[in-house]
Formats: sequence, structure tokens, C-alpha cells
Amino acid sequence: MKVLGIIGGGKLGRAIARAALTSGWTVLVHDLAPVPELFSLVDGNESAKLVDGPELAQHSDVILLAVPFEASAELDWSLFTDRIVLDAMNQWSTIGETEHAPAISTTTSVQARNPQMRLVKSLNHFSYHDYRDDKRALDVAAHRAMAVISDDIEAAAVVAGLVRDIGYAPVIAGMDCAHLLDPKGPVFGADVDEPGMRVLLGATRNH
Repeated sequence: MKVLGIIGGGKLGRAIARAALTSGWTVLVHDLAPVPELFSLVDGNESAKLVDGPELAQHSDVILLAVPFEASAELDWSLFTDRIVLDAMNQWSTIGETEHAPAISTTTSVQARNPQMRLVKSLNHFSYHDYRDDKRALDVAAHRAMAVISDDIEAAAVVAGLVRDIGYAPVIAGMDCAHLLDPKGPVFGADVDEPGMRVLLGATRNH
């Protein structure tokens, strides 16, 4: 049984939860203020459950951070020691810039909150609409590619399995590529196949 723990029950978290559930994953969700749509997602679904933070961290194979970046400071980062943590957050700013313009890359600050996490950056460069509407059938030859960024090869492989299960083609690269996934980076929103993604990432090898 593969278990995805999702912290954040907003539009992105729910869209990924649905994609994972239809792909055979069990989904645990934690949100401090669950919305009615989240209760609808788990109600009567034996493969989905609302849990608290410690239970999610203990039982998840992958922990997905799908909260607003500003809210992530309130998380108990000590729960994530030695766990595979999938960072799908972006930071946005509306001060002195156009609405939804990026402020800074979040990856470095996220890793600093618990250096013992097995951190992977992915899923942040598509919108929740993509996960809801653009899931590709497994028999389609040319899948839309998704970047999976980590210096932990084993953790990246686990997340790549999730990416593949929900209908996308994972392309793994090191953390030095993480900023390319940020809003206004070349990967953000890109609809390309695996070779195209490797070009965007500047990756020299396919893991």
C-alpha cells in the first residue's frame, strides 16, 4: 500500500489527492481548517482519511506540502525528520509587482527548517487545473513531463513513482535546478515531453 500524506486541503491538495486516489494510492490529509469540499473528498472513501499532523508524518510514504508558503512557518517541521517531503509550494507577492509575481525561491528556506528531511521539489510547476483536467492515460505514448528535483536519489525515485502513477513522465534532476520550477522559471507551466523537460532543466542524464 502506497500512502500519500497531504498537508493542505485547498484546491491543489484536493486535486492531487483525487489523482492519487484514482491511481491506487491511499491518501491521508491534514488541514487546520478543513473546507467542506475536503470532507466530501474523504466521506465514504476507505482510501482517504483526515488525520492529525503526527499521524500523517508517521504513516505516509511521501509527505506533500500543499499549503501557502507563508502558512508553512506554522508547521511542526520536527515531524519530518528522515521522511520524504515533497515541496509543492510557491511564494507569491502582490507588493510592488504584478499580482501573483514570484518573490523568491522557497527551496533553500524550506530545507533549512529541517535539514534532516529527505526533500524533493515537484508538483509546484503545474496548476491544480492540470491535475484535475490534464491527467494522461497510462497507454498514451508521449506523457507530459514533470520535473522531480532532489539530491536524494532514493527519495526522488519514490516521488517519480507517484508522478508516473498520476499520469505524468518524471524527469529527475539535482537541487541546483530547483529554482527553474519557480513561477517565471522556464519549467513553470511548461507542457513538454521528457526530452523537452531535460532541455529546460539542462539535465545531462536521465536518472
